[in-house]
Amino acid sequence: MLSLTRYPGQKIIVIHKPTGQKITINIASVNHPSKQVRLNISADSAFSIDREEIYLDKIKGTKNDDTRNDRIQRDSN
Repeated sequence: MLSLTRYPGQKIIVIHKPTGQKITINIASVNHPSKQVRLNISADSAFSIDREEIYLDKIKGTKNDDTRNDRIQRDSN
């Protein structure tokens, strides 16, 4: 499971690795004083899930030290 904290305007990118199909999840608004949302995401290993800034680094071919924080621990379910 991947846990992310996001703020309005930030995005999460989901890629289906076998087909390359992309889903973009945009945090539109949050009605809470902290202005953040906590997401827990579980996915099959056929999917890559990244914060938008990590995804952009990957497609540019650059390495961001934060990528180690975005590794998904797959559930055995």
